This record gives sequence, structure tokens and C-alpha cells, in this order.
Amino acid sequence: MKRRKKDEEDLRKEEMLNLAYHFFLDKGFENFSMDDLAKKFGCARRSIYTYFKSKNDIYMALYIRNSKVKMEKLQEVIRREKSPTETLIDFLNAYYILSLEQKDFVKFQLKMDSSDFDWNLISEDYQKEYVIASEEYFGILTGLMQKGIDMGLFKNDIHPRVMFAEIMFSMRGVLNRSILFPDQTYVIKKGLVTAEEFFQIYIKMIIDGIRK
Repeated sequence: MKRRKKDEEDLRKEEMLNLAYHFFLDKGFENFSMDDLAKKFGCARRSIYTYFKSKNDIYMALYIRNSKVKMEKLQEVIRREKSPTETLIDFLNAYYILSLEQKDFVKFQLKMDSSDFDWNLISEDYQKEYVIASEEYFGILTGLMQKGIDMGLFKNDIHPRVMFAEIMFSMRGVLNRSILFPDQTYVIKKGLVTAEEFFQIYIKMIIDGIRK
């Protein structure tokens, strides 16, 4: 009975999140209110607060959910028996493809970057869950970096955690342009290249930079 009740509550929470996501996309974070969500969902506002203390919690729940879905798919790439170099290349390519498939969410994140979203207003439970989700990314990829160093494939003077953070932040910039301007071409010495070709050049720059 308890399991059934929890399943029903989880389903209700997911429905709220899906509805809130579309609200964020349509109205923006600043114009979204818990009252709006309650009215659209057809419930009292206190029912929303049972699951989320604020709209900041709702955004973080959406971010965590998306990260978990993406990580499940990326782990399939990481589990393959390949060298650290090949695995890193496969990971970056898979991340690129997944981001293109989830371009609406990437655009949503870009809107959030320019909103008045405040980390300090997130409840402690969601802050902890965010840290756990983030550490899963960092743990797996920094482990991959360290394995490459130990095998003599990557430079031994790089800091795995710092390097991975730099890769993720820079890759986000490349991805954002690919998603916002999919038909844009890039000018390099060889001439014009597409966004996908530019991403492959970007990957090569990363590998060349860390390869021993």
C-alpha cells in the first residue's frame, strides 16, 4: 500500500514538473509563479509546496532529472572496453548528440542563465541532490582522466578534475552556438565549416592538448 502511494506521489510530482517546464519555456522564470502552476494543475497551492518549496526548487528538480537521463546514456559509452582516449572522444561526441536531441532543454538553461535564479533559495534537499548528480559526472570523467595519466596516454601535469571542468564549460559554449544557430558556418584557416565539423575540430584540440 505504501509503495503504491509513493508511486502515485512520484507520478504526481513528475506531472507537476512537466507542466512547470512548459511554463518556464513560455513565460520565463521571472514571470512564473507557484499560483500559476497550482491553477494549471488544478490543485491548491499548498499541494505544490508539498513537493517544492519554491520555483527555484522546481528548476533544480528539472535540471537534476535531465542530468540523470543524460548520465544514464553516457554511462553506456563509458562502460565500453576502449582506451581512455577513445572513450573520452566517444563521450564528447555522445554528449554533443544528446544535447542536440535535448535542444529545448539547453535553450531553457540558457534562459535560466540570464534570469534571477538564486542558488541560495534552493532547499537543502535539492542542493544535496544537485551535488550528488554533479559528482557523478565529475567522478566518472575524472577517473577516466586519471586512468589516461596512469597509462601514460595523457600528460601527467594536468589536474583531472580541473581539466574536466574546463572541458565541460568550454563545450557548453560550443554547444550553445550549435543549438541557437544550427545553420551557422565557422571560418577557419581551411575555409568554412559546419557546426558539427567545428565540434570535431574542438574535440581534436582537446585531445591534442592532453595527449602525452
